[in-house]
Amino acid sequence: MTGLLLLTITSFIFAMFQGGFLSWFLFYTFLPFALYSFTLIGYSLDKFKVERMISKSQYQAGDHLEARIIISRKSLMPLFYLMVEDEIPDSLLPLAQQKKKIIVFPLLKREIKLNYRFDHLPRGEHFLETIRLQTGDFFGLYQKTSIYTVPQTIIVYPAIIQLPFQQLEKAYDQGNGGSIRKLLHDHTLASGVRDYQPGDQISWINWKATAKKNEMMTKEFDDQKSHDLFLILDEQQTPLFEEMVVFTASFSHAVLKKGIQMGYLGSAFQEPFLPIRGGEHQRQDILYKLARTKASAMERLEVSLENHQSILPLNAALIIVTGKLSRTTMEFIAGYKLNRAVTVFCMKNGSFLTAEEIAVRESAKKKGIRVNYLDQHQYESEIIEVAAQ
Repeated sequence: MTGLLLLTITSFIFAMFQGGFLSWFLFYTFLPFALYSFTLIGYSLDKFKVERMISKSQYQAGDHLEARIIISRKSLMPLFYLMVEDEIPDSLLPLAQQKKKIIVFPLLKREIKLNYRFDHLPRGEHFLETIRLQTGDFFGLYQKTSIYTVPQTIIVYPAIIQLPFQQLEKAYDQGNGGSIRKLLHDHTLASGVRDYQPGDQISWINWKATAKKNEMMTKEFDDQKSHDLFLILDEQQTPLFEEMVVFTASFSHAVLKKGIQMGYLGSAFQEPFLPIRGGEHQRQDILYKLARTKASAMERLEVSLENHQSILPLNAALIIVTGKLSRTTMEFIAGYKLNRAVTVFCMKNGSFLTAEEIAVRESAKKKGIRVNYLDQHQYESEIIEVAAQ
């Protein structure tokens, strides 16, 4: 403001002392711009109505987000320009190069609509909070800024790879476990009834109980109970953590879709664990936790298992997904195994196994633990083997 005032006084003094048509012409030409700038000083940007409209609040990693910002005002004050910036939260820092800063020239417009998009959304829970508005005079000597709080939350679930079900069924035929197909079809003795869950077979429906309760009821089998799974995601820092999350989401999606019940725990234990359940609601709960998870575990996997062993069910097969599998960790799991069936998935870069990895796998096999090393680029085409309880 001081510079603008000094420039106005200087141009007037120049016209007074210089005289002549040209001097006064320059002064009167500059005067409207100066008056506009002084008027802008008293103009408030805080009385605008600012909205952000997003088509949906849930996405998958890699999707794009389309948004619209609507700015409404009642005043007819002409605005030479208006810079609009939707400020990016820290969780979206990978999209910093897509930073949304748009300049428009509204002049007398009372409503301004702006569209933008973010490409390749990263997994996580993201909080969009503030929109910054900025305007100024023609000379850039004076600028005015106002920040509007427009809170919105978007959740980006991990990408899901459709693991080949035929291979999964075939994998369960190997070793001690029965196949998924066998698990789901070879029931001979029902132990009770329960509420219908998505994924249940039509042949499981107990029509007598359904008619009595006027709700869909399905048979519950003894062998069904013995094939529950409890999955633990190792949340230690590792370069392949995102690949581990994608595999965990894909595995959970495939298992629950087949009607198998499953529980979940993150080793950092930042959130309550999910007890063993089945159905679509459980799938959504697991995906939500996987969307929010971070590689923040300060303890080694074996320490976390020891600290939380009381919550792990004894009648469920244990599934561990990790990116670090040492001989020490395997020895601890073997000692902690008891009567549980344990399968360990270790994500790695490349399909070549080192001598140490082969030794760990063979040692685990002798102790009744199944170890699968997964190449981060090719595991979706491999047979996923899981030991059944």
